[in-house]
Amino acid sequence: MDMSAVLAFRLAKLPDDFQGEVTNHFLTIAAIEYHLRLAKRLLALGDVPSSITFRETIRCDHGEMLRLLAAKAPPTFDQDPRKTVLAEAAGFGSLECMRVLFEMLPLDRLGTLLSGAMNRACNALNTDAIRGLIDLEAEFRPKWAICSDEPSHLLMDSVKDDWLLDVYSSFFFRTRFSAHHGILDKLVDCIRLIVDLGGSPTFALQLVSKVNCKELLCWLVARGGKLDQVPEPGRAKIREMLSGG
Repeated sequence: MDMSAVLAFRLAKLPDDFQGEVTNHFLTIAAIEYHLRLAKRLLALGDVPSSITFRETIRCDHGEMLRLLAAKAPPTFDQDPRKTVLAEAAGFGSLECMRVLFEMLPLDRLGTLLSGAMNRACNALNTDAIRGLIDLEAEFRPKWAICSDEPSHLLMDSVKDDWLLDVYSSFFFRTRFSAHHGILDKLVDCIRLIVDLGGSPTFALQLVSKVNCKELLCWLVARGGKLDQVPEPGRAKIREMLSGG
């Protein structure tokens, strides 16, 4: 017996005043469990997926489930670019969902939306999401160019120092009042990736001059970071580290 059909049948018999709430509850479970057949039957009842259902689908990185939900309720991209479903996917590092959402982005807001998503990826200190956004942009850029004029103000056209600032700000506020296991490693990985993508090693050196990580500081100096542009007392601390003190 197809239990998804039985559940959908029973839900259809519920009174209208709370059928939608119950249906969305089961739809969220179906999304988390990646049960596409059940989700299709529940969506056929007519209710629109809730924001919770979308969020859990993205958190679990279930790309095909997101595609199914979006066909019923297409995501909107006219809100704060740091709060769109694409930004949420970037924050979670949900690469499959990011790919699905790239297919839906409105061409007239590409730069703004991608910038908002990158902000969330940097705030999450998520190198997979940062690299994923860059790779997806490179893949989709030729397709976008066919549909309109050559897209501008995209990620690889932007000033990467903004990303460095987002990464360091997130690290600073997370560690200001409490310790976070493994967060220094995430900072190091993000800084290295962004500098490799074109971020300024000197600006990165200025940001992290007070961070107790000799490996990162030495790496930034080796990549061309100008020590004489780092203000005191950070400059003295870096010199001490480089000299083995």
